[in-house]
Amino acid sequence: MSIKTKVLRQLGQRPCTLATLKASLGNDKKVVKALGQLCEKNKVVCREGVYALCTQQAQHAVPCTLVKLARGFGFARPAAGGQDVFIPGRYLCGAMPGDEVLVSLFDHPQKEGASEGEVLAVTKEQNRFAGTVQRCEGKLVFIPDVCPGLKLALKKGLDGGARPGEKVAVELLMRGETHEAHRAGVAMRFGSAESARACAKAVLYEANIETHFSPQAKDEARAFADTSITPAEIAGREDFREQVVFTIDGADTKDIDDAVSIIARPDGYTLGVHIADVSHYVKPGTALEQAAYSRGTSVYYADRVVPMLPRTLSNGICSLNEGEDRLCFSCLMDISEKGQVQSFRFVKSVIRSRLKGVYEEINQVLDGTACPELQEKYAPVRVQLFMLEALYKELAAQRAARGALELDMP
Repeated sequence: MSIKTKVLRQLGQRPCTLATLKASLGNDKKVVKALGQLCEKNKVVCREGVYALCTQQAQHAVPCTLVKLARGFGFARPAAGGQDVFIPGRYLCGAMPGDEVLVSLFDHPQKEGASEGEVLAVTKEQNRFAGTVQRCEGKLVFIPDVCPGLKLALKKGLDGGARPGEKVAVELLMRGETHEAHRAGVAMRFGSAESARACAKAVLYEANIETHFSPQAKDEARAFADTSITPAEIAGREDFREQVVFTIDGADTKDIDDAVSIIARPDGYTLGVHIADVSHYVKPGTALEQAAYSRGTSVYYADRVVPMLPRTLSNGICSLNEGEDRLCFSCLMDISEKGQVQSFRFVKSVIRSRLKGVYEEINQVLDGTACPELQEKYAPVRVQLFMLEALYKELAAQRAARGALELDMP
């Protein structure tokens, strides 16, 4: 039997990626050559890296991502947008949540107006999952958090010592045509599934939120430890150190990245918002920049903060600490008494925060319930606090008038 015939026979059963064909048929070079010739003769079509017989079904397949999996069905979201596609269980082809798939839409869905189809092939696999280990019929199985109705077999000898009731992370090591044929290996153990801390770690893992920094990024951050602002760094920046600038955060906040200022004008206010100039320290092409870019933001989840930058930097020279000179980007806005923005400008600046304000304490100052100690603490910014409150009320009224969504919850 020729290699072309073998390729056509395999594709006749189901569309395949090149890697699947190579693994099944061997002889990599001959498989690649045969596929090229079959594509030239329009006997085989390639879509999104998946080869299929040149049928109308394959040609009109829709690239999607499987966004939900339950026992007996799933939903795939088209890459181009639009209505999610319902996939009956027998047509899932073993696809897992997060997989990129090719979906063939049914001409006659069971429900009129609905979008239904079948998975022709998985084009990109999502193989990292968090969940719980359980014992089922004498064997350890893995139950993914994203699909509690699914039980995945753990590959023999690769359970990592996990015990029933533990929250773990797994990697899918073998994929089959059905979910029952998949085999997983335990990659990480978080602890008891009854522990909130263990569950929080599992969620961060599954969301691909990296909680550790590379040694290179840590070394670059340590270079800024215990440093201070130099005259050369201040040169060319607007100097707001003599203005009343202060921060407002939670009592336990250590990475203070924004501050405010306000000055009264005859017809309104000049509002300043000052953001720590992290770009002064995190340069393009560095390990720090790569780490920050891959994260995109700090993540505040449950009982922890996963910072975008090492704490040496985020809690140090890039934190707008009280009484310390810090480099910033500032936005200065001239706003009328009625809350209308009349002009604004962005500048590089240097500030010195007068005070680390705390939400709960400031609310007590504003509503007149603050104790003498708090009144004394906030005396240097008392005038500015009440100006900010007045401006806030005008802005909030405008927001309400625009029909903005108001969420009232504990």
